[in-house]
Amino acid sequence: MRGRQKERTRILVGCEGESENGYAVYLKRLADEKGLFVHIDPPVLKGGDALARLEWMEGYIEREEGRRTPFAHKFALLDTDQDRLTPERAVQARQLAQRIGVTVVWQVPTHEGLLVRHFEGHTTRRPALAVDATTQIERLWPGYAKGMAAMDYSRVLTEADVLRASAVEPGLLSLLVAIGLVVVTG
Repeated sequence: MRGRQKERTRILVGCEGESENGYAVYLKRLADEKGLFVHIDPPVLKGGDALARLEWMEGYIEREEGRRTPFAHKFALLDTDQDRLTPERAVQARQLAQRIGVTVVWQVPTHEGLLVRHFEGHTTRRPALAVDATTQIERLWPGYAKGMAAMDYSRVLTEADVLRASAVEPGLLSLLVAIGLVVVTG
């Protein structure tokens, strides 16, 4: 009789779009390369803004945890560029995330802005507008386009780049700790 296999740590990473999905799968590949025993579930969230996406995610969590073991950790990669358009919904999104136990990696102002902070010498760059974030990432990453797959991330970004960004992005650091890519001591 064989011993029971250890279950992988289930981590939910809700993704604003396909770019975030590719990034989450890239993080899973980094974990696999290190022999970490995690499973990352990266659904693309449905909805028009952060609140709508988190509402959809709440239902997703209920359905998934009703069928399987609960997620050990719950995260979402969400943009902040729409916060100024509907500030009350932005506040409600943050309240909902806290209520359902989701740590949000707030991408200021977008995923492209978060990516800029992965590059050496650019960790303090915080473009105010989505168009500025896109312009900056296209300069740093020739050939960058929205909707990149995990393989595209792995061709340009290294684990050191991800760790660099996590030094200035608390939500990303929490995600890397949950995955095991960052070990907190003491």
